[in-house]
Amino acid sequence: VKAGVFLLVVLQPQFSVHPAWTPTLLVVGGVTLAFGAVALCRKTDLKQLLAYSTVASLGGMVMLLAIPSPLAAEAVGIFLLAHALYKGALFMVAGAVDHACGTRDIHRLGGLGRTMPVLAVASVLAGLSMFGLPGSAGFAAKELGSKALLKSQESLGALATGGLGAWALAG
Repeated sequence: VKAGVFLLVVLQPQFSVHPAWTPTLLVVGGVTLAFGAVALCRKTDLKQLLAYSTVASLGGMVMLLAIPSPLAAEAVGIFLLAHALYKGALFMVAGAVDHACGTRDIHRLGGLGRTMPVLAVASVLAGLSMFGLPGSAGFAAKELGSKALLKSQESLGALATGGLGAWALAG
């Protein structure tokens, strides 16, 4: 899933000198982030929720790649690793829930914390990393990404694109 972002990481040094590189990454990443977030809000299938949250996360990573700095590249690398770890765990939990319950519809999955406590703990731990709990891999990635964004000249464009994504969610 992350091969496209990895390819952009590899191409970043060669293409970052082109004047269209940064705006293209900001727009494509912002649209991808907004699309994933909006689609996510409309799903009730557990695996589809996870898949569209991945789309949104990849959009955020592409936006980070628009920042031509070693700190941004490091943030994307850590984000790729952290995302693989927590999202892999969440997909494993979703598969186990589907196997045990025969459904992935979130409206029919209430009360699983009592009947499947180990899976509940695993999903909470992975979810906390996804949300960026301090001390987690997700936090390290988001913290580095925030620092790279705030130190860059592209901050205004990235913040504007992120604002448009938030606006799309609110609308």
